[in-house]
Amino acid sequence: PEIDALVKARGEAKTYKAITALMKASKDCTGAEVVISHCENLPGAIKLKQQILADLPVKNVEILPCRGLTSFYAMEKGLILGY
Repeated sequence: PEIDALVKARGEAKTYKAITALMKASKDCTGAEVVISHCENLPGAIKLKQQILADLPVKNVEILPCRGLTSFYAMEKGLILGY
């Protein structure tokens, strides 16, 4: 499998806006439940949550710390998003 960059965004704020645009383009997020898992990056997870709530009609956004294998995939300061 390959990992491709879908969007090249410079800066944290532009990255979060690009993420919400990709979410919106991929499916109807109305009433969706979103989970953000962070690896030692609670401030980043909170900022992403705020952007999601501002841009999309989701039901709620839950933030959880990474544990076990997800920590390996996210790496330090990484975020994993499920919706």
